Amino acid sequence: MVVLKMEKGFGKHIAPEGFLKNQAKYLTLHIISVTNESIKKTFNDSEPKVIKNIKKIKSASYGKGDNKLDVTDKIREMIALETNVDDFNRVNKDFADFCLVFMNVLCPRCYNTHTKKSDSQSTNNLHNCGYINFLMRSTSSEYYPHLFDGIIKCFVAYLIEKHNTKRWIEIFSHILLAKKGVKCPQYINDKCIEIHTFFLSNKLICNPSTNNYLTNSFLERLDNSIRNKLELFYSHIYPVLKYFYTNKTQIFIRHGLEKNTNDYSANMIYPHNDVKHGWRIHKVTDAYGSHGSYGSDKPTVYPAYAIETDKYPFKNCGEHSSKEIYGCVKGYITQNDYKRCGGIIHFRYENNNTIMSRDHLFGESEITINKWVFTYKMKTPERLKKEVKKAVKSLLNCKIPLAAEDYLEQFNIISELILNKFIILH
Repeated sequence: MVVLKMEKGFGKHIAPEGFLKNQAKYLTLHIISVTNESIKKTFNDSEPKVIKNIKKIKSASYGKGDNKLDVTDKIREMIALETNVDDFNRVNKDFADFCLVFMNVLCPRCYNTHTKKSDSQSTNNLHNCGYINFLMRSTSSEYYPHLFDGIIKCFVAYLIEKHNTKRWIEIFSHILLAKKGVKCPQYINDKCIEIHTFFLSNKLICNPSTNNYLTNSFLERLDNSIRNKLELFYSHIYPVLKYFYTNKTQIFIRHGLEKNTNDYSANMIYPHNDVKHGWRIHKVTDAYGSHGSYGSDKPTVYPAYAIETDKYPFKNCGEHSSKEIYGCVKGYITQNDYKRCGGIIHFRYENNNTIMSRDHLFGESEITINKWVFTYKMKTPERLKKEVKKAVKSLLNCKIPLAAEDYLEQFNIISELILNKFIILH
């Protein structure tokens, strides 16, 4: 079932700015329902609308009288984006489940701890066989840089085979370490390698608005929903995980929008250098003064915004404000990248320079959004669910790297378990 969800004021998304300004405008939809009925609906954008049971959009126009725009393609894009948001949540949930399954393969005791199972509940599952140890020892130490992509290929296997097998120990071990063997059917290994290579070659498998899939021997036989999940995973989630994994020893800078929290666009400056998107300050502490004073003030070039600092997987200051929108959708950048792009870190100036400022740190920058990666919370306070979904939809629409933060700790654990084991066995 296809659903079209349109927020109040949706006209600004489907018509040029100034179109029939200050006049009432109407959207007319001609749809075919799932029961093959031909239905026409007309309404304005003064209230949000939800239209369900859509099989096909035959046509759509927006305007008044004889002055109407054909917005059929834009409405189809909106429906495709709505479907992608739902699929995006599902693929994040799939990855969260995968992390726990892989953790159980690597160390059942860690798994029991992180799923809150006591030893008394899991006495029959405290250990796995040491098959992965055997394969690791027989793998060249030069394979170390390929372990991250090995983990990702294991997820591809999980996504396409999870309903066909529960025997993941041998399958994950072989795929992780690029080993051939009878304990992992070769066609599964080949599938994962080809799919992974295909996506990393920067070829898009699917245009979600048309379902126009490119030919690929394994992909063309997959269910459409799995193919769309793979597209979303590699387009948005993979770059985030890669960035965090590659920079796991670095300090990250975090900032989330406080206002207009779905205002994202490709190549924009992030965060916005204005006061419309959150708290900004315009003067900061300069150098330390003499005779006991804390320092003098200086104006900023750009408005400075509050930041948090933390290390991956962000279990300390990165978790602050989890009940506010800016703690539910967040941008991250390493301090090295931030400073390389001209970003400056400040602390706040107080009017009375005999008083030390609060502990907030502030960032001042003019950095494009493609230098940042973003996370969002799948489990959010009820009052923020709609706002978070709108932000996710906007980020997906702009093709910005985005992943759920809910499983980052689990992904970090399986990564560390694999790296530690690999290093110590060599």
